[in-house]
Amino acid sequence: MLLIQDSEITRTLKDLSIKIFESTGYEFMCRFDFIVTESEEIYFLESNPIPGMMKNSIFPKMLKGHKLSIPGLFIHLSCSSQNISEKKSIFNYIIE
Repeated sequence: MLLIQDSEITRTLKDLSIKIFESTGYEFMCRFDFIVTESEEIYFLESNPIPGMMKNSIFPKMLKGHKLSIPGLFIHLSCSSQNISEKKSIFNYIIE
């Protein structure tokens, strides 16, 4: 399914991504993977707080869409991180 930038499903995916990002305590960046069926059902697959940075990876393509380069992103993150307090929570999990 080709997503049009301003389609209803695209806006829904953006809203879901923001809610997931804010509710999980991620900082700076994260890539979220979804599957959208032909009947527009949305399935959340995973989050990736350390997305691939190779030129053909999805994350650099998303940055390019916002006119931001990988070096520009890291400069921005470095400058922003000086205003952030130390993280107080740790998420423990077990993979079975």
